Amino acid sequence: MLLQDYLNAQRESLQFKWITVVNAEGLTVCDSGIEEQFELAALLPAWMDTSHQLAKAAKLENGMGLICLVPKSGGYLLLMRDFLVRDERMFVLVATPKIPAKAAAVVKKICDDVVKSLMGNT
Repeated sequence: MLLQDYLNAQRESLQFKWITVVNAEGLTVCDSGIEEQFELAALLPAWMDTSHQLAKAAKLENGMGLICLVPKSGGYLLLMRDFLVRDERMFVLVATPKIPAKAAAVVKKICDDVVKSLMGNT
């Protein structure tokens, strides 16, 4: 399954507003349900670095695997997680009207499936 088809299927089945995958340079790799937001994508790498520093300062030895942002306006939450593909850091960002059950596991599975897709394993 192509990455685009996979993201479309996940967005529909999990009732997400949109999903985007961004690389370490802040460029969108693939997205579903959203027009590319260059400013948002460009900010993710530095913002995630700060989030990991916060986790470390809070003595969360395993770091932060999932971040949830609540916009001041808009009827959705943003779930974000970083992951590695061939030693390159990537990010997945999901906009959802409600947090899914087992949110960390859902987002981790999406990250794992994106890795498989980008490495050519289906």
